[in-house]
Amino acid sequence: MNDIKVTLCEYKGLKLELESPAPSVTIDEVELQKKYIAQDFAEVVSVEGPLENGHTSIIDFVGSVDGVEFDGGSAQNFELVIGSGAFIPGFEDQMVGMKKGETRVIKVRFPDNYTPELSGKDAEFKVTLHEIKMKKESGFDEGVLKRFTEAQKIPDVDTMEKLDKFIWNAIYQKKLESVDKEIGAKLEKILLDGCTVEIPDEIMNEQIEGQIKGIESYAQSNGMDLSTMLSMMGQNEAVFKDTVKNMVKSELSLNAIFNEIAKVENLVADDKDVEKFYEEGIKQGGWTLETIKLKFPEDTAKTYINGLKVSSFLRSNSEITYKA
Repeated sequence: MNDIKVTLCEYKGLKLELESPAPSVTIDEVELQKKYIAQDFAEVVSVEGPLENGHTSIIDFVGSVDGVEFDGGSAQNFELVIGSGAFIPGFEDQMVGMKKGETRVIKVRFPDNYTPELSGKDAEFKVTLHEIKMKKESGFDEGVLKRFTEAQKIPDVDTMEKLDKFIWNAIYQKKLESVDKEIGAKLEKILLDGCTVEIPDEIMNEQIEGQIKGIESYAQSNGMDLSTMLSMMGQNEAVFKDTVKNMVKSELSLNAIFNEIAKVENLVADDKDVEKFYEEGIKQGGWTLETIKLKFPEDTAKTYINGLKVSSFLRSNSEITYKA
């Protein structure tokens, strides 16, 4: 970064007019979220049938084409929600009305865009229905609370009052993250548009080459070359390279601007900051010290911490207006 020259623009007292309202949460939003949770974590009970849309079926099935079973076309005790669209079109519709213990032959045609060996072919599935289940929705009760908190691994939320607070905070944090993302995008645009950054060609070319090689490796790992992957994405190589160039320029410029602000405002990370960063990673991320140091070497960790410090500084020194 030492070879990149930065001339800072004004970065304090910036006026940001947001498209988002100030984060807040209403009782109705909390109750609506509880309604969704009650639906998702309602008690599942066995029913006699007949099988209807919305029911969960436990089935065995064996698929064949021209009387010959095909790979991947059979399973036992498979759980299928009728009406979910998880299987081939027409499969679930033909199961409607089945009763426990019944065996039925389902006839379908594989879509034209299916796997080459089955694409467009007629098939039969011999399906045996073992059990029918459905959700017994009864509103938000203690059973729903217990199933939800156990599934989400939230041991401290054991009362309805605590649940309301948990949901309120989750909704608020999601809105806060959305607002913070918008603030960050506006700040970055102002800095990139206003500050002057001179990046030597050798640094730009090295970074661009590294990005392209990384994407080429990704394409190869999926059995394609870069041209094939770009074609599938509806892009040509010239547009792709121009996109990479612009992305690299923005990243290098923004990092350089943040580093320069960190120096000017004395926000540069020191060894104590890095040590604390590693401790938090071990505590919250479940990493070992060796793992986190491998992922975030000291220089990388300092750059990351500098970015956090500068971001916080810029936000606290900006005039933010929320949408009414």
